Amino acid sequence: MTQDFTQKCRSRSIPSKQECEGTQDVAKCSRSASSEKLALVRPFGDTIIDSNPTLEWATVQGATHYKVVVYGRDFNWEKILSGNRISYPKEQPKFKPGNSYKITIFAYQKKELISTYRTALFRLPEEEVALIQQAIVQLRQFPLTRNEFLVDLDRVYMLRDLLDESIQLLEQSAPRGPELDKLLAQRYKDAGFPELSTVTEGAQLPTKIMLPQK
Repeated sequence: MTQDFTQKCRSRSIPSKQECEGTQDVAKCSRSASSEKLALVRPFGDTIIDSNPTLEWATVQGATHYKVVVYGRDFNWEKILSGNRISYPKEQPKFKPGNSYKITIFAYQKKELISTYRTALFRLPEEEVALIQQAIVQLRQFPLTRNEFLVDLDRVYMLRDLLDESIQLLEQSAPRGPELDKLLAQRYKDAGFPELSTVTEGAQLPTKIMLPQK
């Protein structure tokens, strides 16, 4: 991740405890922080498919190192590092389908704790992933243009709140053109990072596919 990307993320507005109390906006208040400087950058959103996600967060000015703590129902681990990105350790148990995992990031300036960020990630159950795979097979049977296929694939992911999958799909689909740029801008906005895009208006795009029902 580039320095420009993490610099933009430092300005992300994180709701206070008072703002979250009594709210029904789960997406807004599912993550909390003691400082607006520290925020998880990737994965986007709270629902993932990956069993061993890479974690990346915005750097905190003055921080000399970070501690990452991952806590699950049947395991927990922590790592101390100087950078703002960690690949999932190979020696640690992977995330299980249908389970939630708490992520806490501590930023230190030498021995002083200067910022803390907490969130949770939910790994989609296997049966939900199977439905997505079925939908993608169905989608490939339509005579679609490249853009139509990408728009509908985005729709499949978003039916299960898979913001990270959607954003990765669109980011890797260059050249995008105005239509997909608008859609990517909307997904950044959905994830709480509107500053990551220069496009100000979200896209209202049609779709030809519905996710199969269980």
